[in-house]
Amino acid sequence: MPCAGHRVVSEVVQAYESTGPRPLHTAILDPYAVYIEGGEVLLSAQLSALDIVHLRGIVVAHELAPSDVAAAASSSELTDTILAAVRPAAPALSGRGGS
Repeated sequence: MPCAGHRVVSEVVQAYESTGPRPLHTAILDPYAVYIEGGEVLLSAQLSALDIVHLRGIVVAHELAPSDVAAAASSSELTDTILAAVRPAAPALSGRGGS
């Protein structure tokens, strides 16, 4: 007869498996949302407050560069990569109330 602990573990595994795939990487912030909210000045300020691990997380989670490239990049390079990716996408994302 299985113990109660085994049943609980089985229920947790079943619940986990039924929720579907999860992203491999998550980011501490969404650079697109921050850019739309406050522009490049706000995004740059927020990125400058992050350590290199979080910058890499943003780059990888948003697929702005391959993970091996992100792993070898400096904080400055990661910030530049994020800003370069967000700039051209921002007008399309914020086009809700444009001119």
